[in-house]
Amino acid sequence: MHQVDQFVVGQFGASLGQAPEAARAEPFPASLLGRSSVSLTHCTFVDMASGTGMFGPGTITITAANGHEQHLVHQGTFSLVMAPDGLTSVFDMTWVVAGGTGRFAGATGEGTTHGSSLLSTGTTSVSYEGEIAY
Repeated sequence: MHQVDQFVVGQFGASLGQAPEAARAEPFPASLLGRSSVSLTHCTFVDMASGTGMFGPGTITITAANGHEQHLVHQGTFSLVMAPDGLTSVFDMTWVVAGGTGRFAGATGEGTTHGSSLLSTGTTSVSYEGEIAY
């Protein structure tokens, strides 16, 4: 088992109301992967009356510097809050490793993620925690 404890800041470029949501690949400086990129896709469901919602299930692909990929399936919930910089989505999600390529073929594991996204810019900060076996 490899412990995952990473913090990531990136630009995830989908606007509120777009579905499915697709994010651009961004740097993911995970110690086990080298300089890597992360891309994700999921549908988002918003209850505008309560300012809450859910997303997923969706996929996350983490591509290591050597081209090997980890595949994760994720889902979660969020709340829309007004922060000093503007409307922000604060979210929690769970993920399960669904294999990968290269050294991550047959990988297993699971974890959680907590983060926030400033909707006007798409700037997103997330913290991944969990374990991955490969």
